[in-house]
Amino acid sequence: MKSAYIYRVLAATLAFSGAALLADRASVVVGEGGVKGTIAILPQQAVAQQRTVYVNPQSGADSASAGQSQGSAFRTISYALQQASSGTVIQLAPGQYTSETFPLQLKAGVILKGNDSQKGQGVEIVGGGDYRSPVFSMQSATIVAAPNSQIIGVTITNPNTRGTGIWVEDGNPAIQDSTFVSNNREGVFVAGSAAPRIERNMFRNNTGNGIAVAGQAQGEIRDNSFENTGFGLAIGGTSTVLVESNQIRGNRSGVVVTQKARPVLRGNTIENNSDYGIVALGQAQPDMGNNTLASNGKEPEIVAVAQGTPANPSTPYFSCVKSKGSDFATVAFRENNTSPQPLVNWSKEIGSLTPEKRCQEVTARLNNMIVAKGINSWADLKFTVGTVNSAPVVCLVSGSESCSNNNMLLTLTGDNAKNPQNALETLLGFGSASASRGPLLESEDDDDGGSPSVSLAEVEQKLQPDSALWFVEGGGQ
Repeated sequence: MKSAYIYRVLAATLAFSGAALLADRASVVVGEGGVKGTIAILPQQAVAQQRTVYVNPQSGADSASAGQSQGSAFRTISYALQQASSGTVIQLAPGQYTSETFPLQLKAGVILKGNDSQKGQGVEIVGGGDYRSPVFSMQSATIVAAPNSQIIGVTITNPNTRGTGIWVEDGNPAIQDSTFVSNNREGVFVAGSAAPRIERNMFRNNTGNGIAVAGQAQGEIRDNSFENTGFGLAIGGTSTVLVESNQIRGNRSGVVVTQKARPVLRGNTIENNSDYGIVALGQAQPDMGNNTLASNGKEPEIVAVAQGTPANPSTPYFSCVKSKGSDFATVAFRENNTSPQPLVNWSKEIGSLTPEKRCQEVTARLNNMIVAKGINSWADLKFTVGTVNSAPVVCLVSGSESCSNNNMLLTLTGDNAKNPQNALETLLGFGSASASRGPLLESEDDDDGGSPSVSLAEVEQKLQPDSALWFVEGGGQ
């Protein structure tokens, strides 16, 4: 009886205050046992405004008398959007939507819905158009999301140059149960201060990334799958997005974090990516949490490269990173390239110098030499072996320069000193580069009795800007 009384009081209260807008949900105590529950209470004004319009690209007609039923539908999403207001559900029939005015710019609160039970299968939106982003200037997008809008159960392809499926730059839209396939750049781009919910989607065969996040964006990326794309996720700016319970398989790299981004990674499966599982560059600080990494192509599967303070951020820079076991590696990288190239693998202890200590010291010397020489291009630099103070050494020289105290990196001792050429091959473990791109190999000088050397021009060529991270050098960061 008390439960019925509570409901009657609640109903009377709602009737008395029906002119006021209520919260979407209200927590109330139900029953004599005091069990707490949540009852969804839709505002009466919102219910009155909510309606469904229908679109069918084969049989529909863009006229004022259409759109009210599946049998009398609009022909294009573009026309339906002109008739829509907050709370309108645009229900899409199966078919290919190509005769649209792209990009499709949603209105706040509008719901675009297709076939959510099969992640948009058969409901294909194909195309893109110019969109001038307040932060990133002119872009090509299929759909521009709006605050509180929803995109559910569609397949999106933007084949245009640098094409993006959905552009999100404002508010907290929901993108759910959809498929993003063969977009020329990425499936979804999140910019500005947007905080979307991106859930249960499939990202396949996108050229750049599955999802790119930049600016101060937040939001949640949950339970999606990323396959056969450039990077599963590329996260930059100062964004703090949550990335949870995603399946990230068979891409170039799984998750790439740049600039000052601080995403939270939880419960993701990151495996069988051809390069790294997780890459963190520059001042990025991802919260790694408990993720599963397996069978990614390069060691280590998680690589974090601190940028330091190079004179020119676009210039290649050396860093010392943890490899596997007790090994360390000196790598070269640029901020806008996500595949650091291993130069020296440190795995041996020489005297009292551990692999970590040698890695740190030699890496610091390399950076200091680059800065001191003022060389922005490495075409004239090479590693070689020589003699300084009657001891065999490895040094970094330019032009016809010989080994000296000024360019010496390390002194060879013991068995290494007996065969400097073998020492060079041992210390400079270039064979660890990705087999698909070919290892860096030592090359002999001309037959003039010169010492063997390795040019850094080969490294320079592999550190060109990565097209998947085009936004790193963009505005608004």
